Amino acid sequence: MLRGLFLLVALFEVCYAHMLVVQPKVKEKGMQAEITVRAKFTHPSSAGPDMKFTVKEGFWVCTAGKGKIFWEKDTPTEKVGRFKVSVPSLCRIVVSNKEYFEPSERRYIKQIAKVYIPLKGLEGRWERPLHLKAEIVPLSRPFWIVEGETFVGRVYINGKPARGVKVEVEYLNEKGIPEELASQTLITNKDGYFFFSFPYAGWWGFSAIGFGGRKGRYPIELDAVLWVKVLPKPKGGK
Repeated sequence: MLRGLFLLVALFEVCYAHMLVVQPKVKEKGMQAEITVRAKFTHPSSAGPDMKFTVKEGFWVCTAGKGKIFWEKDTPTEKVGRFKVSVPSLCRIVVSNKEYFEPSERRYIKQIAKVYIPLKGLEGRWERPLHLKAEIVPLSRPFWIVEGETFVGRVYINGKPARGVKVEVEYLNEKGIPEELASQTLITNKDGYFFFSFPYAGWWGFSAIGFGGRKGRYPIELDAVLWVKVLPKPKGGK
């Protein structure tokens, strides 16, 4: 009976995991690149549904410069913006949502999502933090990852390493993988580190659940989100 109850609770948590998804698409021409940024708030492991959200801030920091994202498409459930940058360059894209109230959890939720793009093969100093209020700092390269590799990250909330916090791992499930195999939950160690090995190619998101204070009588959940793209293992690899 207790085992059945545990499974029910676990499935309930998986089904209702939500995450701010940030997907870049790069088009290079000569020594310039145009990056299209698509953002949505959804349940990645179950492929939806998409939810209404408002962008609080969207910006990019590249080796070649920095600036804001100007959204060309802004619907209740999807935002699309573009920016241009000279190459080679390493880019970090950051998008945060305006905190919203989640009645089922009786709390406000705010997420700060980040993704990395290497342009023309430039790696740069990807291990350097941006000093965001909530941030996952990679300790292994956050791009050119092959399925089966292990990723190492460190969680910072309000500038401090976050020990013992939950990290939800979600696969952007566009291949119909069973939902219970498209998500995982980790806990950071005493120094804020976590480790995860990727079983499938595709987009994977990490969301570290932090505390961002209170708004009135309700707490604010402040989440650090990081997205990475995992490539298929090359043919001939074992």
